[in-house]
Amino acid sequence: MSRIFSRSRRQGVELVDSPSIRFKDIGGLHEAKEELQEIIAYFRNPHVFWKYGAKIPKGVLLVGQPGNGKTLLAKALAGECKLPFIYRSAPEFEKGIVGWGAADVRNTFATARKYAQEKGGCFIFVDEIDAIAGKRNHSLSSHHETLNQLLNELDGFSPRENVIFLAATNSLQSLDSALLRPGRFDRHILVPMPGYQARKEIITLCLTKKVVKKNLDLEELVAMTEGLSGAQIVNVFNEAIILSLRYNRNYIDQEIVFEAFDRTLMGPSSKSYKISPQKRLLIAYHEAGHALVGLSLPETKVKKITIVPRWSAGGYTWISLREQNDDSYLVNKNQILAQVTGLLGGRVSEEMIYGKGYVTIGAQSDFKKASSLIRDLILRYGMSDLGIIFTQDSPFFGEENLQELSQSLRQKIEKETEKILQQCYQRAKNILQEKRKVLDLLAKALVEKNTLQKEEIYYIFLNEKLPEQALLE
Repeated sequence: MSRIFSRSRRQGVELVDSPSIRFKDIGGLHEAKEELQEIIAYFRNPHVFWKYGAKIPKGVLLVGQPGNGKTLLAKALAGECKLPFIYRSAPEFEKGIVGWGAADVRNTFATARKYAQEKGGCFIFVDEIDAIAGKRNHSLSSHHETLNQLLNELDGFSPRENVIFLAATNSLQSLDSALLRPGRFDRHILVPMPGYQARKEIITLCLTKKVVKKNLDLEELVAMTEGLSGAQIVNVFNEAIILSLRYNRNYIDQEIVFEAFDRTLMGPSSKSYKISPQKRLLIAYHEAGHALVGLSLPETKVKKITIVPRWSAGGYTWISLREQNDDSYLVNKNQILAQVTGLLGGRVSEEMIYGKGYVTIGAQSDFKKASSLIRDLILRYGMSDLGIIFTQDSPFFGEENLQELSQSLRQKIEKETEKILQQCYQRAKNILQEKRKVLDLLAKALVEKNTLQKEEIYYIFLNEKLPEQALLE
């Protein structure tokens, strides 16, 4: 039976009395949970720590990209310790009036000390701490007073007051160094993007107590969500539940999850947007070009093709690297080049079928992604014929340092970029010319059905014919 939390307001401070969430309710983040175990152990038996003179971390900084569970982890820690939890968003401290931000910080810590005396401990969690704790030589002067007060408060309470200060940031580099030193934030914990196993745990939690059809392939769903944050994954399955209610179904199946995935990442389908048969065929050839290149390269595989228009695209082809189900492998040069080649397949297909004078702007985002991959290959990874590129200040650098280079080296980089682009373009062209029959079949199937799943795609590719009508229904 879940516990009802009591919420109260003391002078503008929001308190959640012992959140009901626990570590078991959070998928993945095993390393982060392990780093917080000492705090839980302390509140369960503080005398052991006192006996040996050990001090628990006074401040814990959770670092990671948005949506990966920093706030959730902080609430779960308070829930595990069964202690009050004060939530504040850092921008709330900036009141626009000099002195109010510092006063608000003092009030928050005073409230935490009061609850710690009553309950045996208290957690303060400040989200988006960058808003008040940015580097002082870069941030606005109005932030300095609030930050100074925060530093004073962190210095002003002892571990035995049982107040633990938690904060979240997306970037450690943006914070003032005075805040990061030991004695203030004693522990920095990474909250990373979920890997394969973490995504599997998150999806399993999302499907708990929900009616799921037998055709739901968990491994496929885990692979589908690669690159998504924990919040995005939860949103996909929440959208799937809403869709099942809309379709008057009392279950979730693979088709509904795929639709929810598309809606979450690219918006709902534009059913009212009318496309002429000629344009639909062009889009079909564009997406079939992407898919055929992805099918033909050993480094990639194709999972889905669709020409259903959505807010951000007239269609898309889902191509991924051949992963090893652990996300621990390192991407190599051939895999990067395969991604670039696949991205160029859509434009090459348009040129082959309609001629260079009739190509469309549909490849704009493809070119942007391909250009970024090639630049990373040359500048960040040192994988081109130019080798590793050095600068005076650092042995390795990214595109943001391009202005530091000499004019002659910049010209060499541009020529190398053009060379790699042309090589990938020619490779895509050779594939589509050699397998023109499959290209036509994929485009025809897309026009007939709008969306092709993995089984249908590979049947056409391997057999060079359309599958039985039952498979296309």
